[in-house]
Amino acid sequence: MFVQLTPSTLVAALAACTLASWAGTWAPGISVDGSVDDWDGQVPFVAIDVPGDGGTGRDCQALYLANDGQNLYVRIQSYNSVAYNGNEFTGIDGDTTSTTGFNLFGVGIGSDTLIAGASAFGETTTQFNSGAATPGSILFSPWTPSTDIELAIPLNMTIPGDISQSFPGGLGSTIAVVYGDGNSGAWDTLGPVTYTLENDPGTLPKTQVIDDFDVVGGDPTKRTKEDSSGGQVNSRGWDTGKNGGSGDYSLTVQLQNPNTAWQLAAVSRRLATGRNISGTSGVTCDVYGDPAAAGEKIWMELGDADGTRMATTDQDVPATAAWTTVNFGDPTTWYLQAAGSVPGLNLSQIVYWRLGVSNASGNAGVYNLKFDNLMALPAASVNEWSLY
Repeated sequence: MFVQLTPSTLVAALAACTLASWAGTWAPGISVDGSVDDWDGQVPFVAIDVPGDGGTGRDCQALYLANDGQNLYVRIQSYNSVAYNGNEFTGIDGDTTSTTGFNLFGVGIGSDTLIAGASAFGETTTQFNSGAATPGSILFSPWTPSTDIELAIPLNMTIPGDISQSFPGGLGSTIAVVYGDGNSGAWDTLGPVTYTLENDPGTLPKTQVIDDFDVVGGDPTKRTKEDSSGGQVNSRGWDTGKNGGSGDYSLTVQLQNPNTAWQLAAVSRRLATGRNISGTSGVTCDVYGDPAAAGEKIWMELGDADGTRMATTDQDVPATAAWTTVNFGDPTTWYLQAAGSVPGLNLSQIVYWRLGVSNASGNAGVYNLKFDNLMALPAASVNEWSLY
C-alpha cells in the first residue's frame, strides 16, 4: 500500500514512526533517466519531511531507496523544483557503526561514504572528506531543475577512510543513509534510516499480469513516461478501467502523429521489481479505440532487465469507441529493438513496456485511447501462474 503524500499524512506518518528501519526493495527495473515512473507507486518512501523549512535550497519531502546487484538507488523528492548540485550530500554508513566514519549533519551515524552532487568521497571520524572514492563519480538525473532526483551508487565502490569499501557486507547487509541539502542554510535533511540491501530473489513467480494500470489512478504523468519517436503525447490521464468498480483504472492518452511515415507516439512504464511471464503464448491488452485511428497500427514493446527490447506493430488500432482485447502474439517472435548483453528477450525478468500508435500509412492524426490489463497468456498449467 502506498500513501498519498500530503502535509496531513506526512505529519501523521511522522508521529506514528518509532523505528526508521527498512527492508530492502530489489529493483532491477530502475533506470536513472530523470523519470520516476519506475519509483512512483512501486517503491515505498523510507523517510519523509513536512514542507516549509525555509531557505533557498531543496525543501525535502521524501527519501526512497532500492537496490539491485550493482547499485544502491536513491530518489530524493522535494516540494520545490531545484537543480541538483554539489552542495547536496548523501551519507552512507556502510557498517552501521559510529566508531567509523563522519557524524554527518550531527545525526549520530558514522558516514563512511559521502556523495556530494555527482562526486563520491571517503569519510573518517575526523574528516568530512578523506579523498576521492573509486569510482569518483556517480550517475544522477536530471540535470535540470526538478522535484525528483535519482542517484545510482555502485555497490563495489571503494573509499579511502576508516573502512575500505562503501558496502563491506554486500547484499543482505544493513546500511544507514542520510540526505541533506547544504544550499538552504537550514540543512534540510531526510533520515537517517537503516536499509537492508535486498538479496537477488532469483526466479520470480510466474504472473499473467504485466500491468493492470490501476496504479495510474495516483498520478499518470509521474507513473508513466512519454516515449515517442517523431510523434507526441498530448495528454495522459486516467479513467475507470474495463472491468469497472472501485480501484479499477485505465490509462487514457491523447497521441498525435505527423503526416510523415514512419512516426510513433507512445507512452511507457518501467517496472521496478520485474515480471516473470516465461512460457507465455501471447501478450494481450484491452484497448478502448478511436475511429480516428482507423488504418493505424498499435506499437507494443517489452524490455528485460538486461536491456533487450522486442516490439510488434502487426495489430490494428481498434477503430470503435469500445473496449477490444488486442492479442499481440508470442513476444519471442517480435522484432528486435535493442540487444542486451545476453541474446534474446528474458521473459522471466520483464521490466519495461511501451504502447502507442505508429503511422505506417504516413497519415497525420490525433487519437484518444485507453489502455487496461496488459496480460500474458499462460501456455503452462494455469496453477503455475498468478493473477496478481
